[in-house]
Amino acid sequence: MDIKFRSYPRSLFAGACLVALISVSAAFADGVRVCVIDELTADGQKITHPSPASPAYYVPVWAGYKELGRILARAPQPPPAAAIQRLVIKTLAGEGYLLATPLSPPTLAIVVSWGYAAPIMIPGKQLVNPGEMYKTIGIDGVEDMTFIDPREKELVDAGDHIRHYLILTAFDYQARQQHRVVELWSAHVTAPWLSGRLNGVLPTMLRSAAPYFGLGNPKPMFMTSVRQGRVVVGTPMVNATVSPAPTP
Repeated sequence: MDIKFRSYPRSLFAGACLVALISVSAAFADGVRVCVIDELTADGQKITHPSPASPAYYVPVWAGYKELGRILARAPQPPPAAAIQRLVIKTLAGEGYLLATPLSPPTLAIVVSWGYAAPIMIPGKQLVNPGEMYKTIGIDGVEDMTFIDPREKELVDAGDHIRHYLILTAFDYQARQQHRVVELWSAHVTAPWLSGRLNGVLPTMLRSAAPYFGLGNPKPMFMTSVRQGRVVVGTPMVNATVSPAPTP
Protein backbone atom coordinates (compact mmCIF):
# COMPACT_ATOMS: atom_id res chain seq x y z
CA MET A 1 0.00 0.00 0.00
CA ASP A 2 1.58 3.26 -1.09
CA ILE A 3 0.88 5.65 1.77
CA LYS A 4 3.19 8.57 2.40
CA PHE A 5 2.67 10.73 5.46
CA ARG A 6 4.89 13.24 7.14
CA SER A 7 7.24 11.86 9.76
CA TYR A 8 6.06 11.50 13.32
CA PRO A 9 5.94 12.60 16.06
CA ARG A 10 4.29 15.87 15.00
CA SER A 11 2.67 19.78 15.95
CA LEU A 12 3.73 7.52 21.34
CA PHE A 13 10.33 -0.47 21.09
CA ALA A 14 16.35 -9.17 17.90
CA GLY A 15 17.13 -11.86 19.38
CA ALA A 16 13.69 -12.50 20.89
CA CYS A 17 11.28 -15.27 19.94
CA LEU A 18 7.74 -16.40 20.67
CA VAL A 19 8.31 -16.07 24.41
CA ALA A 20 8.92 -12.35 23.92
CA LEU A 21 5.75 -12.04 21.87
CA ILE A 22 3.75 -13.56 24.70
CA SER A 23 5.42 -11.65 27.53
CA VAL A 24 5.04 -8.25 25.91
CA SER A 25 1.28 -8.70 25.59
CA ALA A 26 0.77 -10.29 28.99
CA ALA A 27 2.87 -8.00 31.17
CA PHE A 28 1.32 -5.11 33.03
CA ALA A 29 3.66 -2.83 34.94
CA ASP A 30 2.61 -1.47 38.31
CA GLY A 31 3.01 2.14 39.39
CA VAL A 32 3.79 3.57 35.94
CA ARG A 33 2.96 7.24 35.46
CA VAL A 34 1.56 7.50 31.92
CA CYS A 35 0.86 10.76 30.09
CA VAL A 36 -1.85 10.74 27.41
CA ILE A 37 -2.81 13.50 24.98
CA ASP A 38 -5.31 12.88 22.18
CA GLU A 39 -5.91 15.56 19.56
CA LEU A 40 -9.03 15.49 17.38
CA THR A 41 -9.15 17.54 14.19
CA ALA A 42 -12.22 19.24 12.72
CA ASP A 43 -12.41 16.41 10.17
CA GLY A 44 -12.20 13.88 12.96
CA GLN A 45 -15.23 15.37 14.64
CA LYS A 46 -17.32 14.55 11.58
CA ILE A 47 -16.91 10.80 11.91
CA THR A 48 -18.67 8.47 14.31
CA HIS A 49 -16.50 7.16 17.10
CA PRO A 50 -16.30 3.36 16.82
CA SER A 51 -17.12 0.80 19.48
CA PRO A 52 -16.87 -3.01 19.62
CA ALA A 53 -20.55 -3.12 18.65
CA SER A 54 -20.07 -0.68 15.78
CA PRO A 55 -16.44 -0.97 14.67
CA ALA A 56 -14.35 1.03 12.24
CA TYR A 57 -11.97 -0.76 9.88
CA TYR A 58 -8.43 0.40 9.25
CA VAL A 59 -5.15 -0.34 7.48
CA PRO A 60 -2.13 -0.15 9.81
CA VAL A 61 0.95 1.77 8.68
CA TRP A 62 3.87 0.68 10.83
CA ALA A 63 6.27 3.60 11.06
CA GLY A 64 8.24 1.50 13.52
CA TYR A 65 10.84 2.14 16.18
CA LYS A 66 12.61 5.51 16.36
CA GLU A 67 15.18 6.90 18.74
CA LEU A 68 14.62 10.64 19.09
CA GLY A 69 16.96 13.22 20.54
CA ARG A 70 20.13 12.04 22.25
CA ILE A 71 21.22 8.53 21.30
CA LEU A 72 21.65 6.37 24.40
CA ALA A 73 24.79 4.25 24.30
CA ARG A 74 23.34 1.55 26.55
CA ALA A 75 19.73 1.57 25.41
CA PRO A 76 18.21 -1.93 25.61
CA GLN A 77 17.27 -3.66 22.41
CA PRO A 78 13.63 -2.92 21.48
CA PRO A 79 11.23 -5.86 21.35
CA PRO A 80 10.52 -7.31 17.88
CA ALA A 81 8.26 -5.16 15.75
CA ALA A 82 5.89 -8.12 15.37
CA ALA A 83 5.30 -8.12 19.13
CA ILE A 84 4.44 -4.43 19.15
CA GLN A 85 2.15 -4.81 16.16
CA ARG A 86 0.25 -7.71 17.73
CA LEU A 87 -0.25 -5.77 20.95
CA VAL A 88 -1.44 -2.61 19.16
CA ILE A 89 -3.85 -4.57 16.95
CA LYS A 90 -5.29 -6.40 19.96
CA THR A 91 -5.70 -3.19 21.96
CA LEU A 92 -7.31 -1.30 19.10
CA ALA A 93 -9.75 -4.16 18.53
CA GLY A 94 -10.94 -3.79 22.11
CA GLU A 95 -11.88 -0.19 21.34
CA GLY A 96 -13.72 -0.98 18.09
CA TYR A 97 -10.88 -0.49 15.59
CA LEU A 98 -10.58 -3.64 13.47
CA LEU A 99 -8.22 -4.62 10.67
CA ALA A 100 -9.78 -4.15 7.27
CA THR A 101 -10.65 -7.19 5.15
CA PRO A 102 -11.95 -7.63 1.60
CA LEU A 103 -15.45 -7.82 3.06
CA SER A 104 -14.86 -4.87 5.41
CA PRO A 105 -12.95 -2.20 3.48
CA PRO A 106 -10.97 0.41 5.43
CA THR A 107 -12.15 3.88 6.28
CA LEU A 108 -8.99 4.69 8.26
CA ALA A 109 -5.25 4.38 7.95
CA ILE A 110 -3.55 4.39 11.35
CA VAL A 111 0.14 5.26 11.50
CA VAL A 112 1.94 3.79 14.52
CA SER A 113 5.41 4.70 15.79
CA TRP A 114 7.20 3.90 19.04
CA GLY A 115 10.56 4.24 20.73
CA TYR A 116 12.17 6.66 23.13
CA ALA A 117 12.84 10.39 23.18
CA ALA A 118 15.86 11.68 25.08
CA PRO A 119 16.58 15.33 25.86
CA ILE A 120 19.81 16.91 24.68
CA MET A 121 21.18 19.08 27.47
CA ILE A 122 24.06 21.54 27.61
CA PRO A 123 25.87 22.84 30.70
CA GLY A 124 23.41 24.70 32.88
CA LYS A 125 20.74 22.10 32.10
CA GLN A 126 19.39 24.00 29.14
CA LEU A 127 17.28 21.81 26.85
CA VAL A 128 18.57 21.91 23.28
CA ASN A 129 15.74 19.99 21.62
CA PRO A 130 12.55 21.17 23.40
CA GLY A 131 10.46 21.10 20.23
CA GLU A 132 11.23 17.45 19.60
CA MET A 133 10.60 16.46 23.22
CA TYR A 134 7.35 18.41 23.61
CA LYS A 135 5.96 17.25 20.26
CA THR A 136 6.65 13.67 21.29
CA ILE A 137 4.56 14.25 24.40
CA GLY A 138 1.90 15.93 22.28
CA ILE A 139 2.20 19.67 22.99
CA ASP A 140 3.55 22.57 20.97
CA GLY A 141 5.38 24.33 23.77
CA VAL A 142 5.15 25.82 27.23
CA GLU A 143 5.04 29.54 26.52
CA ASP A 144 1.40 29.95 27.58
CA MET A 145 1.63 27.93 30.78
CA THR A 146 1.18 29.75 34.09
CA PHE A 147 2.47 26.89 36.29
CA ILE A 148 -0.24 27.65 38.82
CA ASP A 149 -1.42 24.08 38.43
CA PRO A 150 1.29 21.63 39.58
CA ARG A 151 0.35 19.32 36.70
CA GLU A 152 1.77 21.91 34.32
CA LYS A 153 5.14 21.52 35.98
CA GLU A 154 4.83 17.75 35.70
CA LEU A 155 4.13 18.11 31.99
CA VAL A 156 7.18 20.31 31.44
CA ASP A 157 9.36 18.06 33.59
CA ALA A 158 8.30 15.15 31.41
CA GLY A 159 9.91 16.90 28.45
CA ASP A 160 13.20 17.20 30.33
CA HIS A 161 13.59 13.45 30.88
CA ILE A 162 13.97 10.34 28.74
CA ARG A 163 10.59 8.84 27.91
CA HIS A 164 9.16 5.84 26.13
CA TYR A 165 6.59 6.89 23.55
CA LEU A 166 3.85 5.45 21.38
CA ILE A 167 2.10 7.63 18.81
CA LEU A 168 -0.96 6.63 16.79
CA THR A 169 -2.33 8.95 14.11
CA ALA A 170 -5.50 8.19 12.16
CA PHE A 171 -6.08 9.41 8.61
CA ASP A 172 -9.06 9.24 6.27
CA TYR A 173 -8.36 6.28 3.99
CA GLN A 174 -10.68 7.35 1.17
CA ALA A 175 -9.10 10.81 1.09
CA ARG A 176 -5.72 9.17 0.58
CA GLN A 177 -7.10 7.31 -2.42
CA GLN A 178 -7.85 10.76 -3.84
CA HIS A 179 -4.27 11.88 -3.10
CA ARG A 180 -5.30 14.00 -0.13
CA VAL A 181 -4.01 13.77 3.43
CA VAL A 182 -6.82 14.23 5.96
CA GLU A 183 -5.78 13.70 9.54
CA LEU A 184 -8.54 12.72 11.99
CA TRP A 185 -6.87 12.23 15.36
CA SER A 186 -3.48 11.73 16.96
CA ALA A 187 -2.79 10.06 20.32
CA HIS A 188 0.53 10.61 22.10
CA VAL A 189 1.29 8.19 24.92
CA THR A 190 4.49 8.49 26.96
CA ALA A 191 5.96 7.02 30.14
CA PRO A 192 9.18 7.59 32.07
CA TRP A 193 12.25 5.71 30.87
CA LEU A 194 12.89 4.55 34.44
CA SER A 195 9.55 2.74 34.43
CA GLY A 196 11.25 -0.18 32.71
CA ARG A 197 12.07 -1.66 29.35
CA LEU A 198 9.64 -0.87 26.59
CA ASN A 199 8.39 -4.44 26.34
CA GLY A 200 7.43 -4.26 30.02
CA VAL A 201 5.81 -0.83 30.06
CA LEU A 202 4.11 -0.71 26.64
CA PRO A 203 1.10 -2.84 27.65
CA THR A 204 0.50 -0.42 30.53
CA MET A 205 0.80 2.57 28.20
CA LEU A 206 -1.71 1.08 25.76
CA ARG A 207 -4.24 0.01 28.38
CA SER A 208 -4.09 3.43 30.02
CA ALA A 209 -4.55 5.36 26.79
CA ALA A 210 -6.74 3.14 24.58
CA PRO A 211 -10.13 4.34 25.94
CA TYR A 212 -9.22 7.87 24.80
CA PHE A 213 -8.14 7.07 21.23
CA GLY A 214 -10.08 9.19 18.79
CA LEU A 215 -12.09 11.04 21.43
CA GLY A 216 -10.11 14.22 21.08
CA ASN A 217 -9.36 15.09 24.68
CA PRO A 218 -6.84 17.95 24.38
CA LYS A 219 -6.33 17.98 28.15
CA PRO A 220 -3.11 16.18 29.09
CA MET A 221 -3.84 13.39 31.53
CA PHE A 222 -1.43 11.67 33.89
CA MET A 223 -2.49 8.20 34.97
CA THR A 224 -0.83 5.87 37.42
CA SER A 225 -1.29 2.13 36.92
CA VAL A 226 -2.07 0.07 40.00
CA ARG A 227 -2.39 -3.63 40.65
CA GLN A 228 -4.98 -5.84 38.92
CA GLY A 229 -4.68 -3.85 35.73
CA ARG A 230 -6.48 -0.75 37.00
CA VAL A 231 -5.50 2.79 36.11
CA VAL A 232 -6.00 5.81 38.36
CA VAL A 233 -6.69 8.94 36.32
CA GLY A 234 -5.69 12.29 37.75
CA THR A 235 -7.68 15.46 37.23
CA PRO A 236 -7.30 16.49 33.55
CA MET A 237 -5.25 19.62 33.00
CA VAL A 238 -6.09 22.22 30.37
CA ASN A 239 -2.98 23.01 28.34
CA ALA A 240 -3.26 26.36 26.61
CA THR A 241 -0.77 25.31 23.93
CA VAL A 242 -3.12 22.64 22.57
CA SER A 243 -6.22 23.92 20.81
CA PRO A 244 -9.35 22.40 22.30
CA ALA A 245 -11.71 20.66 19.96
CA PRO A 246 -14.85 22.70 19.24
CA THR A 247 -17.94 21.54 21.08
CA PRO A 248 -20.26 19.64 18.70
